[in-house]
Amino acid sequence: AGRRERRLEAASAFVRETLERRYGSYGLERIGGPSGLAGRVREAGASSTFRLVRDLSQEIEDALRKPAGPR
Repeated sequence: AGRRERRLEAASAFVRETLERRYGSYGLERIGGPSGLAGRVREAGASSTFRLVRDLSQEIEDALRKPAGPR
């Protein structure tokens, strides 16, 4: 269990750092923030972290294209 948990932590850190570098904290919030991201990494399990970055990047870009709601 410890090895699997370390792999998930490393994958989560890689995905978070990559998305934060590309989209900043605002972009990361579009997919649920750090806690939402951690859940997505857990759901992805053994899937490629590069694929996960690609899929989440697309999701962030789609969310950023949508007009902001009323203020």
